[in-house]
Parts: sequence; C-alpha cells; structure tokens
Amino acid sequence: MKLAVLSAIAALTIAGSASANPGKNLDSDGDGVISQAEYDASVQASWTALDKDGNGQLSPAELGDKAARLTDADSDGDGQISVAEYTAKKSAWFAAADTDGDGALSKAEWEAAKAAKKK
Repeated sequence: MKLAVLSAIAALTIAGSASANPGKNLDSDGDGVISQAEYDASVQASWTALDKDGNGQLSPAELGDKAARLTDADSDGDGQISVAEYTAKKSAWFAAADTDGDGALSKAEWEAAKAAKKK
C-alpha cells in the first residue's frame, strides 16, 4: 500500500512522460538514467506547481482529485501535506525504486517502479 501511495506521489512529477522512454522528462542530461539530482529538481518543480498559494502546505483543494490518493503523505495528520512530508515521501519512493543503490534510476528500475504503482 505504501509503495502504491509513494508511486502515486511520484506520478505527479512524471505525468506526461512518454511511455516509450520512461522518465524522459526527468532525464535532463539525456544519459539514460534519472540521477538523484534530476529527481530532486523534479520534486521541487512539482511542489512549486502544486503549492498554488505558496504557503508551504498542500491543501485538499490544491490537490484536487489527487487528494484521496495522497492522504498517506500527511504524516502528522493535519489534513495538509507540508513540503517536508512531500519531499520525504518522494525521497522514499526514489530510494525504493533505486534497487541497485547506485543513486540513479535506470530504465529497468523506472519501469519496475511504475509497474509496482499499478498493483
């Protein structure tokens, strides 16, 4: 369940990436892997896009239809997702997806993480 929620959070960042080239939009240097730095940059960009009022909290209104899928990210139970909660969940997803521990997601790791999200 937690992996599914973490995957859903990650999906906020990767929405729209081409299925023929998983993670294409995150691989900014085009080396075929998504580095921790590339992923962290995407996390920051997705946070900025989601936090419409800029208050450092994601409210259910800001999340819209994604709110129900992301309730597990609200670790303190205050009904909102802080930047710390958001980045912690994103970091946990990346760490779980990086099965070889090299600090980058290969195409195979990316595809496996996406497949796990669907379960």
